[in-house]
Amino acid sequence: MPFPNHPTLPPATLPLLCALFTLPSQTSATTFLLPLPSLLTAHQHSLSTSPNPYSPHTPWSHAPICHHASGPSPAKYCAYTSNTTGALGFTAITTPARARSAASAMLAENPAGVFLSHLHGQGEGDAAWPFDVVAVPGKGMGVVATRRIARLEVLMVDRAVLVVDLDIEEEMRDRGKRINHACTPNAFVLFSPTGLSVAVKAYRDIEPGEEITISYLLLGQPHASRSSTLARWGFSCTCALCALDPAARLASDARRELIQQSAHRILGLWREGKVHDAISLAKKSAELIIEEDVWPLLTDEYALLARLSLAVGEREEAEEYGRMCWELLRDLGFLGEEEEEEEWSLEGLLEMLGGRGMYG
Repeated sequence: MPFPNHPTLPPATLPLLCALFTLPSQTSATTFLLPLPSLLTAHQHSLSTSPNPYSPHTPWSHAPICHHASGPSPAKYCAYTSNTTGALGFTAITTPARARSAASAMLAENPAGVFLSHLHGQGEGDAAWPFDVVAVPGKGMGVVATRRIARLEVLMVDRAVLVVDLDIEEEMRDRGKRINHACTPNAFVLFSPTGLSVAVKAYRDIEPGEEITISYLLLGQPHASRSSTLARWGFSCTCALCALDPAARLASDARRELIQQSAHRILGLWREGKVHDAISLAKKSAELIIEEDVWPLLTDEYALLARLSLAVGEREEAEEYGRMCWELLRDLGFLGEEEEEEEWSLEGLLEMLGGRGMYG
């Protein structure tokens, strides 16, 4: 679920995350399909180049190879390559105008600097990544921890080596999976501001030999919703949550449905002026979120409780919920480094979140 300043792609691209990781050893060769016009608009302030007058192809290493697309108004697309970007080099297939505008953003990004700063330390600091790609019974290939991975440790970083403009291709063709799905995953994916790099971060401690999983779905959905969505991708989930016995699964679904319904009920109470009742319901929803182990959903709930508490003059309680919200956003990597380094304040948090956690 995206938050302000959270570098992510639209939710519709989430099912494609499984195709982002092709890991022969510790280095991946990844293909991204990105809407480059959107990238240019979102990051225009950083998209400038400083051509080297001594090289006719700067900042690229080679002369671009170009072709005209077929169609009534054939556009010119070129392959632009840099052999000094990242461990494996970098190629972008796009129009000359977009290549000129986006070159610095595409070539200058350093994933380690984005995801492994002093604020997002590398946990135990091992030189090698703490995982291996192995055969997983019933799942094909999967990613398994080779040592203990601490909660919130960045365990994988990947940078695209090939970016293809979405105007050329409309969907991802390579569906090869390495990080498998679980409805209660132990890890999650973060995107860099440009969308060209990704990292995987642990939700909780992961033990040696344990499979690393991410969710291809939004968290908190009942079993029927999860199953129908996953069925469209051609598989049935056998994770621990989906494998619950019928009674336990019904109880879980009931809790998840109550969580989903609480927003509308809280809105109704707010409009009726029953703010204390709204606070009680929001607290109950937070308890259910914790019970269902989908604690990333607490960010909205804590922000809501902070706003409601302010509305009834409970400043101290509002500060408490606001700080919990801020700390959770920080831990999940949803804050930019500037926000992390600034002194925390309730008003600053609520202004940053805008309408999130706000009903009425």
